[in-house]
Amino acid sequence: LNVTAEFTHGVVGFDETIYLDFLAPIVAAGAEIEVDGAPVAGGEYFSTGDFNLAGVTDLGVGFTFGAGAGSRIDVGECDVADNIDDDPDLTTSEFVPVDEDYEDLVGIDDHDEDDPVADADTNALDCYIAEVVHLQDDLANVTDLEGVGDAINTGEPPTFYGVDRTAPDITAIEPDTDPADDPVFVLNDVSLFFDAEDPLLESGDPGSDVNFSGCNPCTFITAIDQDMTSYRVDGIGPIKYRIDLLLPAPMPEGPATVTLTVPDNAVPPNDATHDYTFILDTTAPVMGALDPAPVGSGGTDANAIVISIGTTIDDANEIEDATLTVAVDGTDALGTGTDNDCTTVPGGGFYVLDDTGGAEIDRNVISLENGTNAIDFSGANAQVFTINDPFGVGVGGTVTYCFVIDAEDIARDKADVDAPNVSQLVTRVDVTWNP
Repeated sequence: LNVTAEFTHGVVGFDETIYLDFLAPIVAAGAEIEVDGAPVAGGEYFSTGDFNLAGVTDLGVGFTFGAGAGSRIDVGECDVADNIDDDPDLTTSEFVPVDEDYEDLVGIDDHDEDDPVADADTNALDCYIAEVVHLQDDLANVTDLEGVGDAINTGEPPTFYGVDRTAPDITAIEPDTDPADDPVFVLNDVSLFFDAEDPLLESGDPGSDVNFSGCNPCTFITAIDQDMTSYRVDGIGPIKYRIDLLLPAPMPEGPATVTLTVPDNAVPPNDATHDYTFILDTTAPVMGALDPAPVGSGGTDANAIVISIGTTIDDANEIEDATLTVAVDGTDALGTGTDNDCTTVPGGGFYVLDDTGGAEIDRNVISLENGTNAIDFSGANAQVFTINDPFGVGVGGTVTYCFVIDAEDIARDKADVDAPNVSQLVTRVDVTWNP
C-alpha cells in the first residue's frame, strides 16, 4: 500500500515513496524461472535476456533479482545431482552454483558461453540450470521455499539451457563485391552463393547452429538436401553450409544492394550480415537499324566493290568488346560449299576473308569498342570495305558476303568470371561478279 501522502502531508520537497507491505510473495504450483517473459525450453540457447518468475505474485512492492536486491537466483551445472533433484522436501539452499560468479544473477548476460547438452562439453563446465534460492520482496518479506513443491527452476519440470552470443560466419562470398575494391561490378546472374557456419562457442562446444528458416533473403530454401550442401573443413569443426542464394524476385536491373542476414538459433538470434553491392544486367547490347544497309551491285565488271555498313550498339553498361567481321558463308572466298544463308557464326562454317596485303578484302575484322556503353558507326560514320573479285579474269559467279556484328558487355557471373551478355547482328549481301 502506498502511504506516501498520509505520512508526508505538508512536507515540502519529499520525493521518496513510502509503502506498507506485510505480504510475502506467493508461489503457485508449477512456478518457474523464465527469460524475458517466456518459458525456457529444454536445450534452448540464449544470447541475452533477464530472468523473471512465472507463477509467483506479490501484492505489495514486488521483488527484484541481482546485485543484492533481496530475491536471489543462482545458476549451476546440470550434471550436479542437487541441482536437478525435484524432491518436494529438498531445501533449495542445497542448490550448488557454478561458483561465486554465478550467485545472485540478473540474467543471461552474467553467463559464459556454453551449450545446453548434458555430458557433451569439451570444457569443465556442463550446461546450465537456474534456481531461486531466496525469495523476498523489496521490503524483506520472505517466502520460505522449503516444502512448497518442486524448486523454482528454469522450466517445469527443470530444463537445461545454453548461452550463445557468437553470430554465424559468412565466408566464401561470391561475388566479393566490396565497393572499395570494385566500385562497378556488373552481375549477369540470378543467384549468388556463400558459405555459412556457426562457430564454436567460447567453451569449445557447438553453438546453436545456423537458422535458415530466418535467413533473409534466402527464404527460398525449403529442402536442405536440395538447396545447400553441408560439409566440415578437414572433417572437423563446426558444420559449414554452401548456399546458392536466389536474388529476390522480381529484381529490377540496375544498381542494387542485397543485404544477406543469416541468424543462428539463439534467443534472440545472433545475426551475421553481408551486403552484396552490384549492378544487375542480364540484357544483351541492343543493335540499332542498319544505316546504311549494305547493298551489292547486282552485277559488276569491276575487279572490286565498295560496301558500306553502319548501325548503333547500346547497353546499360560498358560494351567491353564489339567487332565487325566480313566473311563468306562457305569454305573459301568463292563461297564453296555455302548454303548462302549467313546463319552460322564465325568459326563454324564461315570463311573470314583474307586481308593479308588486301588479297581478298582491305580489312576483315574491325574493333568497334570505345570504352563506353554506346557505339555509333551509322550514317556518315559507317564502316567502308573494299572487296576484291575472288574469281579472276574471265570467270564470274555470285558470292554471298556476311557482315557479322558482335557485341558483349562487361557482366560477370556469381563466381566473378566473365559472363557477358552478348548480341549479334548478321546481314548478307549477294554480289554477282561478271566474267
